[in-house]
Amino acid sequence: MSLSFLSCLSQEAVSLYLTQRYGQSLRVESAHNSFSSFLHARSLDVAMPVSALTTRIVCDYQQWLSGNSVMKNSISCYTRMLQSVYNKVVSGLDAPAENPFSLAYRGIAKTRKRAAGISVIQGLVSLDIRQGLVALGKSPGRKSFSGMLDRTTFARDLFIFCYCACGMAFVDAAYLRKEDLRNGIIRYRRRKTGQLMEVSVEPLMQDILDRYASQAADTPYLLPILPVADSASTYRAYRTALRTYNSRLKQLSEMLGGGVSLSSYVARHSWASNMHELDMPLSVISQGLGHESELTTQIYIKSLETSKVHEANRAFINRVFSYPLLSHERDFFGCKGT
Repeated sequence: MSLSFLSCLSQEAVSLYLTQRYGQSLRVESAHNSFSSFLHARSLDVAMPVSALTTRIVCDYQQWLSGNSVMKNSISCYTRMLQSVYNKVVSGLDAPAENPFSLAYRGIAKTRKRAAGISVIQGLVSLDIRQGLVALGKSPGRKSFSGMLDRTTFARDLFIFCYCACGMAFVDAAYLRKEDLRNGIIRYRRRKTGQLMEVSVEPLMQDILDRYASQAADTPYLLPILPVADSASTYRAYRTALRTYNSRLKQLSEMLGGGVSLSSYVARHSWASNMHELDMPLSVISQGLGHESELTTQIYIKSLETSKVHEANRAFINRVFSYPLLSHERDFFGCKGT
């Protein structure tokens, strides 16, 4: 185990890339860069062999990440990538005296799931994006304004398309091919799980597809997100498109105001939460999302459930302490008066 740990990480990233596992390759490369920065920051040997890795070093690495405001889930991801490569290197050899990752955090921290309410989705559809850009200080007189308007409008339309398509993930929308659409039904496999999905193309979705058909004409894809290219180039284009998409959604959030925060994940969470808000069965929502378990679906609607608890508790307190109930609070008690 005299190999440099950083060189092992680099070799693994290259190996994954050559087998077209681009996402995993990128994660290992990111972990390599992060750990390399840590070694430099701590004045440790960048040629540190695998055998020199200790529990103390790994814990110090995690503390260093935390001190640099890296989120817990990112810390966990980096650590799991490091451990995966470490395990591969030491497999088949005599067991090391200690497992350097035995005390490391490798869990998944719960994050607040944000969902846009139905009124936000409706407001997004009717949003005057041109006026919104002007309000953000963009000048219609500049040459770049027209392109900015087109790109922001496409981001809005893509968000609505994903929302209407049972909360389709951005990656699945990006890789949708023309042959996936037959007789008004889109059939595709989720890139995350491989599960076969079917989505009915509703009129609003068809309008969006028709609007951008000419832009996607020279590609095999339904939507003009990815170019015609080899797999590696397509993946790089996907990563770029995702960053651009989220940047445009941030602009749209500013236009909508009211604390709205749109991102590529919000369309999916919003569809699930809004369906639940309209009393659609959990089993239907779960199937629409492609979840194998309804427990997974509960994650998407948890924030909505929490808001209902808050609202019910507020109504309860108002009733107990004889404050006048608001009209929507009366529903919790089935009363007509105050």
